[in-house]
Amino acid sequence: MEEKWDTIYAFLAVGTYPNAYNKSQRQNLRRYASKFQVKDGDLFFEMKRKVIKKKGLCSRSFIPAQSVDTRVS
Repeated sequence: MEEKWDTIYAFLAVGTYPNAYNKSQRQNLRRYASKFQVKDGDLFFEMKRKVIKKKGLCSRSFIPAQSVDTRVS
């Protein structure tokens, strides 16, 4: 999955396609990448959500939210 984000990031940041992509793959990449933007070196989906590229970072980002006790006494 990480390769997908790297491909989108490289396309948006540098404007290059992977060497092995054919015409339809390049068209699909352009269409899919149009939903993303690069801001301050980070990839964002629809400028609202930061893309978490690595599985380890994903699990660490949700730990604080899961450990908060929301019960009302």
